[in-house]
Amino acid sequence: MMKAYDPRNGNGQIPTDTTTAAGPALDDAAVGAAPATELPPEKKVAGPMTTEQMVGVLAMLTSFGLPPERAEYYRKELEADSNLAFSLEVIEFADALAEYGISNAGKMPAWVRLILGAGIVGFAVMAARGKYAKNSDDHGGAGDGHAGQRADAAGGLGPAIPGAAS
Repeated sequence: MMKAYDPRNGNGQIPTDTTTAAGPALDDAAVGAAPATELPPEKKVAGPMTTEQMVGVLAMLTSFGLPPERAEYYRKELEADSNLAFSLEVIEFADALAEYGISNAGKMPAWVRLILGAGIVGFAVMAARGKYAKNSDDHGGAGDGHAGQRADAAGGLGPAIPGAAS
């Protein structure tokens, strides 16, 4: 059988807690003393990117893989596109990106880094495999080296059925 709860200690007295709670005392609050608790430092919130910054980043990211001289002309043309800049401003694209943590704070959110990383890895793998993967123009592959040629074009393969009229 269980004993009933008895709050008294072994001496028959009810123990009292003499420790004080953290925070200002009543006297301190009356004279306006500052509370003893410290607030965590405020997190610095960066503003959204400017339209020029967004277009510059877009131009840089989409110019990968172009020859250097073409990439520079491409970036300049994209940055000079007033319709693109106007459209991004009208839809408040920079504000939408900032709501998802993409701003000029310097560090992208983890989900953006994950998506970009997967895209970069995919692009690198595709570019490298394209150099080494067997394609249909190699002899012995499907089409026997004639992929992309039309039978009815000048210098074509001729009729599909031997002996058939062309």
